[in-house]
Amino acid sequence: MKQMIFPIVVILLIAVACTKKNTPVHCYVCISNDSVTSNIPVLTNPHHIIDTNNECQFTQGQIDFYITENTKIDTLYNKNDTLELEHWTMACYGQ
Repeated sequence: MKQMIFPIVVILLIAVACTKKNTPVHCYVCISNDSVTSNIPVLTNPHHIIDTNNECQFTQGQIDFYITENTKIDTLYNKNDTLELEHWTMACYGQ
């Protein structure tokens, strides 16, 4: 009987050591924003929400990567001294 207890204890310790720790997942509301800045005031659109969605089962690291991938700036055109920049930003808020 004593010979059986030692292998069972060793197997249980290995099983406990090898279990993956769960990382916390949460639900987030993510808002995508598209804004335009220009040196001509008529062309400036400072705030335009283009998408609102719910993201669940994501860790904080995955949400940070998602925000980074969806945040960028692009020059639309530069003609006749007109400069227009479009900004795509995303913000996510935990629920």
